[in-house]
Amino acid sequence: MSVTIAVANAKGGCGKTTSALHLSVALADVGYNTLAIDIDAQHTLSRHLGVVPRGIPTMRNVLFDGASVQDVAVEVRPNLRVVPASLTLANADVSLSQLAGSDLRLRRAMTSPDWDICVIDCPPSLGKLCMNALVAATHFLVPIDSSAPYALEVPAALCGSSCGSSPTPAPPAAALQVPVPPPCAP
Repeated sequence: MSVTIAVANAKGGCGKTTSALHLSVALADVGYNTLAIDIDAQHTLSRHLGVVPRGIPTMRNVLFDGASVQDVAVEVRPNLRVVPASLTLANADVSLSQLAGSDLRLRRAMTSPDWDICVIDCPPSLGKLCMNALVAATHFLVPIDSSAPYALEVPAALCGSSCGSSPTPAPPAAALQVPVPPPCAP
């Protein structure tokens, strides 16, 4: 059974893409067959992995055209493939909200996994794109900027979202608990 980790936080600039990028590369480097999924319209993960999403299938094709993640994935280095995102996801939350069962689209496109670990880079929101990632995930990782006074509010919201958003039975995603030391005082 493969593991799927959604890297999510409604706050921008807290390290979601950086965490997803380094986690994906590190897992691939130690030999895990890794799939990175970029579900953020900013497509920073795709660009950092060297994929320019022009003229190739992207996450939009997975969510709206029924493509599987295997069909869209691009090999970027040994043991690492990425499902690229593009700016065409910018209006996806609105479009998905008009479709029945829209939170299940990514999970349905991930059948027959041919990877050991999948890491999903989520957008800075709790919209339909993030919900797709959380429903597809077996685990989630929430990077937190500990200097923000409300830093722990978003993980609580994510826990609530991931544990009841799917209309079909599925085990709820588990939070990956990684203690992060506080920043050193200058």
